[in-house]
Amino acid sequence: MKRETKKRQSNRIYTLKKCAKPECEIEFNPTDARQIYCCRQHQIDSNNDKRKIITSHQADFDKKVKNNRKTLIKIYNNYLYKKKQYNTQNSFRL
Repeated sequence: MKRETKKRQSNRIYTLKKCAKPECEIEFNPTDARQIYCCRQHQIDSNNDKRKIITSHQADFDKKVKNNRKTLIKIYNNYLYKKKQYNTQNSFRL
């Protein structure tokens, strides 16, 4: 037999807040002092937008790294590069 847990309701009354999502103009009565969105969907939308910005920067960086790696492999496998015998051991000798 499972025990049912009941959520405790606070008796505190908070001042009206404006939803933190930029497109939303709704003022709501929060149930917790930390609540900044009027509904769960606005919280999800806002977090997805934040993640999208971070992910796009990371994707751009990964793409540039991948292209640089391809370029270095082409240079290393180039006939002229091998013919002149450039490598990391000989090219940096003083």
